[in-house]
Amino acid sequence: MKKLFIGALSLALLSGGLLSCGNKEDDNKGNNNNNNNDDDKNKTIESITVVNDYKEFTVAVGEDFYVDSSYYKISPSGLSAKQKKVKVEIVEGSDIFKDNDGIFLALKEGVATFKIYSAVKPEIYDTFKVTAKNTFFERTGSYMSFDLEHENKDDGWYVTSSSEATGDLIIKDISSTKWYAESTFSITSVSSTELFPKIGFFTIADSDNTQYLKNRAYYFLNDEITEAGISEWDKLGLCEVAGDAGWAWNQGVNNATARHSESVYTTPTKITYNTEFKLGYARDGLRYYLWFNDTYAGCFDILEDLIPADVPSKVGLFQFNSNVTFKNYSATQVSEEVDAKINSITEEKVPFSNWAED
Repeated sequence: MKKLFIGALSLALLSGGLLSCGNKEDDNKGNNNNNNNDDDKNKTIESITVVNDYKEFTVAVGEDFYVDSSYYKISPSGLSAKQKKVKVEIVEGSDIFKDNDGIFLALKEGVATFKIYSAVKPEIYDTFKVTAKNTFFERTGSYMSFDLEHENKDDGWYVTSSSEATGDLIIKDISSTKWYAESTFSITSVSSTELFPKIGFFTIADSDNTQYLKNRAYYFLNDEITEAGISEWDKLGLCEVAGDAGWAWNQGVNNATARHSESVYTTPTKITYNTEFKLGYARDGLRYYLWFNDTYAGCFDILEDLIPADVPSKVGLFQFNSNVTFKNYSATQVSEEVDAKINSITEEKVPFSNWAED
């Protein structure tokens, strides 16, 4: 089964690497590395064969794909542009995928069969199957490349990053003023250029109002390396992000705009590479609750100008320039379930107030 990586399709589009051939005709100029000057206008197409990587593959519900010349081989070589033209259509599963002029959008879970055939000789064709699966993480809005092959619970229930590049994953179907999310985290490595890596949760305002659109609040393990090469950590931190003004720790951002602290909770034992730990993050209006390994770690009230109590937000997982694993993640916006989690706290719920002054 073909692996899926967030960002791969968009990067290919930016570089001009994808050629839609859907029900539009595609001259397949790049296929078989032929130069059009060498084309034999007397030759006719004899076969189309879908390559093994695309005989069967999976996409996420809500995700689309193109069929380009990397999906198939045609023979013989040296065909004219006219002979190379192909079309693609849905043979079975038109309720599962929608054909948007050669861009196939997954509408719901299921398996569809596609046919790729010669535009000049429709009797010459091959078929391939595409499975559409529901996913835990959004495919739009999430950033950078993660290996999502084992994302769903029945596929292993974990995702990894391997490029030591900053990335985040937004949890699908969570947008509310009340939610709870949890995940197990571990760090494999950190980029040699990153002295202040972090890993954990974030929330982002989900509003059409541009005043709130980019506002966020992060809860994380503060696994800073610094010049000393530290590789053991025991501090959890918070950071608010105020739209275009940016991160609270940025120069010129005062505590009236956004706040941060790299030490809101000290873990009982230190965390290092490959140590698994669990974070929980809940929202109820303006108040956010924190857990570490199922132990209550505190709460804070976000600045009301960032994400007001009545503005919904999404929640996701993130890391800075690291190779990481996220696993056993879950989330809910069912009010009764969130209330039960918050009501399980037996300690006094005093909001954190010792923000850094910088």
